[in-house]
This record gives sequence, C-alpha cells and structure tokens, in this order.
Amino acid sequence: RRRAPWRPRLPGRVLAEIGGHERSAILAAAASLGTFTSRAWIGDLSVPAVVVATTQDRVVPLRRQRKLAAALDAPVLEIDAGHFVARRDPHALAGAITTAAHRLLSSRPSPRAPAIPDAA
Repeated sequence: RRRAPWRPRLPGRVLAEIGGHERSAILAAAASLGTFTSRAWIGDLSVPAVVVATTQDRVVPLRRQRKLAAALDAPVLEIDAGHFVARRDPHALAGAITTAAHRLLSSRPSPRAPAIPDAA
C-alpha cells in the first residue's frame, strides 16, 4: 500500500503571507532552500556545538542532521520530534536545548584567569 505524499499543514497567516507574493518569487526561494549547502565553510567553525536532531523530521532527514554534527565534531542529542518542533512542542525543544547547553558546559575546561605579565 502506497502512502500519500506528506504535505505540511500551513497556518492561515503563512498562506496569507505567501499569497501576497509572486508565485515565481516563492518558487525561487523554495528552490534556493533546496540547494543550500554549508559544506564549503562548516568545518571552519570553531565554536562548541551540540546538534539537536529531530528523529521524526520529514524536511531534513536524520542522516543529514548527523552529517552536520560530524562536520562540526559535535555530539548529537536526538529528540522524538519533527521539523516544526518549535511550534508543535516548544517545551520539548526547550528541554533539549537546556540539556545541550549543560553538555557543552560540562565538557569544556574551566576558564583560567589570564596570565599577568611580570612587571619589569
């Protein structure tokens, strides 16, 4: 049995916003999102990171979220949620972000006071 293609349910205000623009502009924006890649520069980032990966995401597949974490050399924190978790379950996302922040803080060495040069 074939599944029907997934179609996001868009709130009325999103549809109203989209409806106020030319169709060609909307399609161009959607096409650019589909071709976006961070491959050229993602490895240059040098800040601590944790990737909060959404296991039920039908927009960005979990394998791509894991590839991002690998490129950042970052741990992955998986949550059982979809792409729109911020809208549908903000408390779950807030909990995941809090957990991620704690992981980052506990994995970093404690800050040291800057060295004070000897007065000559």
